[in-house]
Amino acid sequence: MAKLSRSDTFRPTVGADEIRGRVAAWFEHLDHKFVTDTPERLEITSGSQLKLRLIGGAFIAGSSLPTRTVVERAADGQVTATVTDAIGFGIKTGMRGKYERWLDEVAQAMRSALTPA
Repeated sequence: MAKLSRSDTFRPTVGADEIRGRVAAWFEHLDHKFVTDTPERLEITSGSQLKLRLIGGAFIAGSSLPTRTVVERAADGQVTATVTDAIGFGIKTGMRGKYERWLDEVAQAMRSALTPA
């Protein structure tokens, strides 16, 4: 099955020096790891393959689903946040809807974190 993905491009209202801190703050409550951490690109993996495999995607919280989030800052200041499933090998039977809702939530959270009112 094809990877599920959500992407959002926007202009942040916070300075470039605040982007990492705000993204990290949002992921703080989740099991996560920064894979790439540069001023232009943040790549974060979150969720748990172990929970997914042992308990099953239909039975774990959306926040435990394995995802990869990439936040890229372009030279013109725009930010693109892309969230994809990181399920690896396997199918998404019974959890596609949950995955889609979680990807939507993470993508929206990146916009909210970087464009506070």
